[in-house]
Amino acid sequence: MEMRGGLKDKKETRKQVKADLKVLKAIRIEFQEKCRGGELGVYLKINLFGGTEGIMNGGVIVFEFSTDFFECLKKIQCITNP
Repeated sequence: MEMRGGLKDKKETRKQVKADLKVLKAIRIEFQEKCRGGELGVYLKINLFGGTEGIMNGGVIVFEFSTDFFECLKKIQCITNP
């Protein structure tokens, strides 16, 4: 594993990466539309994580975003494409 940015201990770095991947796997976006009269409208929960995560040989970190999350990002008006 190639160490950058002052990280010198491989064991501690792997531990930190695993903890960070765990946090990323837990992220989700929830939408809930409120309608007039107190009724609840559309409810949608989209997970950030989509399947594969881990540390490969050579220290390559793998994290796969879900296709639903990616499609949602493309539709949001505030995000511009380069």
